[in-house]
Amino acid sequence: QPKVSVFVGFSGDSEFTIKNSLTTQFLSEALSNRYLKSIREEKGGTYGVGVSAALIPRTKQYALQVQFDTNEQMADELMAIVVAELEKIAKEGPLKEDMDKTREYENKNYTKSIEQNSWWSQAIYYHYKYNIDYVKEYLDAVNSVTATDVQALAKQILKDGNLVKVVMRPEK
Repeated sequence: QPKVSVFVGFSGDSEFTIKNSLTTQFLSEALSNRYLKSIREEKGGTYGVGVSAALIPRTKQYALQVQFDTNEQMADELMAIVVAELEKIAKEGPLKEDMDKTREYENKNYTKSIEQNSWWSQAIYYHYKYNIDYVKEYLDAVNSVTATDVQALAKQILKDGNLVKVVMRPEK
């Protein structure tokens, strides 16, 4: 069965703060969970959907990327679901269980991460380059992200309208 690769990317301006970065992560996780249900389980359209989101401090921009492989017959339908799920979060907010699960993961991951040199290297870099104190601010930021923050980010992404859709189909 020939496969079709789908990429959907959103981008726009965003001030880099720890809370904004985490809000982006919370949105990414909420979308991952929704795509797992809607695209994989309900539609059976792919084995998995990759979702990544980041704030880039140097350019003061966000990037949200969604990618998956599927078959020719489902590509357009599944691509529409990618946008529809983002619209659903913008309208209704993320699910409480998605927020709770992400918050729990981030808190637990922090405890493990601070034992790693790479985490400290990044914390020092952000402190001197951008005056951001991950050591003092991270856990408070994790625990301050609300469903309203995630919903507002989804609305902003849709309002920005910077959307790229790439569908790579096999040669006929």
